Amino acid sequence: MLLIGADGVARRVAGAALLVTMVVSLRVALRPVPPTSGTQFLLENARALGVGALCPAGFGGAALAVAGADRRAPAARGWLRLGTTAALAVAFLAVQPLPAGADPTFKAYALSDAGNPRHFFVCRGALECAAYGTDAPVTFGVRRQRTKVRVNGVVSLAVARLEYHCAPGGAPRVIPLLAPHPGPRTFSFRSATMAHGRLVAYAADGRPIATYDEELAAAFDVSAARRNGGSPAGP
Repeated sequence: MLLIGADGVARRVAGAALLVTMVVSLRVALRPVPPTSGTQFLLENARALGVGALCPAGFGGAALAVAGADRRAPAARGWLRLGTTAALAVAFLAVQPLPAGADPTFKAYALSDAGNPRHFFVCRGALECAAYGTDAPVTFGVRRQRTKVRVNGVVSLAVARLEYHCAPGGAPRVIPLLAPHPGPRTFSFRSATMAHGRLVAYAADGRPIATYDEELAAAFDVSAARRNGGSPAGP
């Protein structure tokens, strides 16, 4: 549609844009960036963004031809093309699902955030965090807000790395293990939902030693019930 809607020099530019889009998509598939990169969302959506930018532009050119816009003044043709392209691009992107690894709400908190009680709420201080910990590799609490869910907890000495998967098939997000005071290390992160989340703890040799998915979903349901004034659902 972009090639149909373009003419002259614009058609050559359109062909180059299509070629670049295919190369970018192929390069992303062959050489994925680390999950922690800030460009992950853009690269995961490279194909959808390319279609959303190029195809509506072609439809905009086709709409000009159908409407007989070639008889309009150059300024009017430009504004009509721009408006049609923008409207179709917004409509196209609005119906695109987010990839499994994309969670715009996700954030893993760092040591500089440890003094904030909104992010670190399960325990405060060495003695309190030592008492909060259990024999499990990871002990955590969940606090739900209107648009996000916060998870805060402590890990045992057996845990060397902690990762969170936003959804099945999504790239893992590394959760920093912090030591704001002597005693158990703590962690905190937020996500849009825990309904399909999975928390995995790894040993120093890279072996997974604990996985928490049903526990996250159950804690999410309990938190939602308490927030809405109801009774938590049973197992």
